[in-house]
Amino acid sequence: MLRKGMRRLVHGCREILHRLHVSRCTCIDERQLSQIGHTLYQEFDDGVVLLDKNGFLLEANPAFCRQSGFSLLELLRMRRSQLRAMLQVDWDIVLSQLMTTGRWQGALWLKHKTQGWLPYQLMLRRTAAQSGNVELLGVFSAQRGMSADEEQLDPLTGLLHRLSFDNQLRVLCRGTRPFTLLTLDLDQFRQINNQFDHRTGDRILQQLALRLQRLLGPRGVVARVGGDDFALLIPGMDQPEQAQQLAEDVYAEVLRPFKNGDSEIAISGTLGGALWPLDARSPGALWRRAEQALFIARNRHLPMLAFSAGVRKELSYRQKLQQDLLDAVQNNGIWVAYQPIWDNQRQRVGKLEALARWSHPELGNIPPDQFIPLAEESGLIGLLGEKILEQACADLALLHQAGFDWLELSINRSIIEFLQLDVQAKSWLDVIHQHHIAPAKIIFEVTESLLMDTQSQHLARLHTLREAGCRIAIDDFGTGYSSFNYLRKFPIDIVKIDRSFVLTVPHDHKDTQLLLGILCIVQNLGYEVVVEGIEDEALQQFLLQHHCEYSQGYLFSKPQNFTSLLEYLVELSPQVRASGE
Repeated sequence: MLRKGMRRLVHGCREILHRLHVSRCTCIDERQLSQIGHTLYQEFDDGVVLLDKNGFLLEANPAFCRQSGFSLLELLRMRRSQLRAMLQVDWDIVLSQLMTTGRWQGALWLKHKTQGWLPYQLMLRRTAAQSGNVELLGVFSAQRGMSADEEQLDPLTGLLHRLSFDNQLRVLCRGTRPFTLLTLDLDQFRQINNQFDHRTGDRILQQLALRLQRLLGPRGVVARVGGDDFALLIPGMDQPEQAQQLAEDVYAEVLRPFKNGDSEIAISGTLGGALWPLDARSPGALWRRAEQALFIARNRHLPMLAFSAGVRKELSYRQKLQQDLLDAVQNNGIWVAYQPIWDNQRQRVGKLEALARWSHPELGNIPPDQFIPLAEESGLIGLLGEKILEQACADLALLHQAGFDWLELSINRSIIEFLQLDVQAKSWLDVIHQHHIAPAKIIFEVTESLLMDTQSQHLARLHTLREAGCRIAIDDFGTGYSSFNYLRKFPIDIVKIDRSFVLTVPHDHKDTQLLLGILCIVQNLGYEVVVEGIEDEALQQFLLQHHCEYSQGYLFSKPQNFTSLLEYLVELSPQVRASGE
C-alpha cells in the first residue's frame, strides 16, 4: 500500500516538474525524470500529499509531516473528517472549483499537532492514476516562502510577533471566511516594571500568553504585537454577540490575578475589536478599526468596545474637534484660569494654579479632561503649553506689580511636554526670565506618571529646573504606585494630596487616619503640603488643627479669569492687612 502510494506521489512530483517546464529540456529522459521526482518526494521543502477522490490520504512526503507535526503513519490512520479538520478552508468552494477547472489554489491555515494554526498556500489539482481513478495532488507552501520551522515567534512568550501576525492576517483576508480581530492593550503596565522589576513584568506577560492560548485553543491565533500589546484572530467568528462574549472572556483572563511568588499581582487592560469583512475591506483598515475601537474605549473608560457606526461618528467628531483646537491654540482661543491656593499659616492666598480653558464658539466650554488628551494625541500639547506658560507668566508679573509680590504660580506639565523639553530647560526658563519673574516663584506640577517613566532625561530636566530656582510639585499624590518611593528618589519640593483622600474626612475614621499618616510622613520629610478638593469648613478646620500648610478648593474659590482674580485679591487685601500681614 505504502509503496503504491509512494509511486503515485513520485508520479505526482513528475507532474510538478512538467508544470515547471523541466520536462521541456531534451536532455532529461523519463527515467531521469522519475529519479528527480523521487528526490522531490524526499527533499522538497514544500509539503506534498496525495488524496483519493473521497478525500482519504494515500501518501505524504516528509516535508508535510514536518508541517503538520504528525508522522506518516498517524496521518494515514486519520479519518477523512480529521484530515479536513486540520485545514481551515471552505471545502464547498474548493470541491466546486476542482470539479469545474481541475485545480484550486489559495490561502488556508493548517493545524500543527502542537503549534496550533499556521498559514500556508495550497495548490490542489486533480490527476489521473494509472488505474484510471481520480486522485488529488496537493502542495503546501509556507507563506512568504517560510517553512513552519521558520515562522517567527516572540522569544519571551512564544507567541507570534507582529510581522508574523500581520502575515496571518493577510492570509485570512485573502480567504472567504469571516473572522474577528481583537486588540488588547494592558493598562499602565510600565508601573508593574517600576514597582517590582522587569523580570516580574516578563513573567506576567508569559502567564497571560498561556492563558490566552488556552482560551482560544485551536480556533484562533494569539500574538504579542508590542511590549504589552496583544492581538487575537478568530476565524469563522462573524457575529458581534460572539465577539463580545470572547472579549469578555479575554478580559476576565486579564483581570484574574497573576502569581508572583507567594503573592499575587492584579492588572487590567482595554480591548478593541473589528469584524471581517463587516468593518473593513483590507488588512490595514481592519487593524485601524480595531485600534480605533480600543482608543474610544480608553477615552470612555470602558474595558472593551467593538468598532461600530457610533465609534466612527465619535472619531469624526474628535477629528473636527482636533482641528478646532488647533485653530484655538493658534488664534488665542485658549485662555488661562487661576485657582487660588490658600496659605493656612498666613491666612491669605499664597499660590495660584494656572489652568487651561477652552470656550468653543459652538459647543461652549470644553472640559480640560477632554481637550488636554486631545492636544497630547494630536501633538498640540507642546504649543498649547507654550501659550499657557507665556500668558501665566505675563499675568503673574502684573500681579507682582500690583503689590501681590508674594504670590507663586503653579503650572501643570505633562510627560509629553517633558519629552519635548530640551535637557537644559532653556525654552521654559527663557519665558520666566523675559517677564522678570524670580524662578523661585514658579512651581512646575508633574504627575506620578512622569516619575514612573524612569528615563534619566526626565530626572536631568527636573534637576535643571530646581537648580535654576524653580520648584517641583507632585500633583494628585497617592493615585499611582510606590508614591512614597518617589519622594525619596526624585527632586520634589511640594506634595499635592489628591481630593479622593479627603472626601469623607473627618467623618470617616479610616480615611481620616490615612490622611493623617500621609501628612505626617510628607511633613517629616520636609515637603510643603497642599490638600486639594476642600469644599467644606469642617475639613478646613481639621487641616488647620493638624498644621497642613496649604488648602485648595471651592471653599475658597473656583478657577477664574485674570480680571475676576484681581478683584478677588483686592477684596481680600483689607482682611490681610487687618490680620497683620
